[in-house]
Amino acid sequence: MQVSEGPVLVLQPASGLHFPAVEALREAFLTRALEASPPRCAVLECTHICSIDYTVVLGLEELVGDFHRHGVSLAFVGLQVPVLRVLLSTDLKGVQYFSTLEEAEKYLRQEPGTQPYNVSEDSVPEHKIALLKA
Repeated sequence: MQVSEGPVLVLQPASGLHFPAVEALREAFLTRALEASPPRCAVLECTHICSIDYTVVLGLEELVGDFHRHGVSLAFVGLQVPVLRVLLSTDLKGVQYFSTLEEAEKYLRQEPGTQPYNVSEDSVPEHKIALLKA
């Protein structure tokens, strides 16, 4: 797993994300982002993740909830269409996803009280939206 430290923590799994890897991922986020003082936002870079299973969805749901309880955000970047389909079909609350790391960092670093970056329209390119509706 690659880790980029900075104002926004970025974790990129080197390969797929399946049980039990989701627990190791969750632990990495908890120790590096949520136990920091103050807690900081993070990005899960998903370029190498081509499929996820139900256990991963449950683990990501817990992770998103952990971030929400700490008052910080977790964003997803580089979601491949099959993974995005699964996440959108699971009614996972609070998922923020972006096409690029730059978009995610722009959103996560904004000052309190600013308008949120429009994740629903700008985060997924038009060709991917068409694939998702198929």
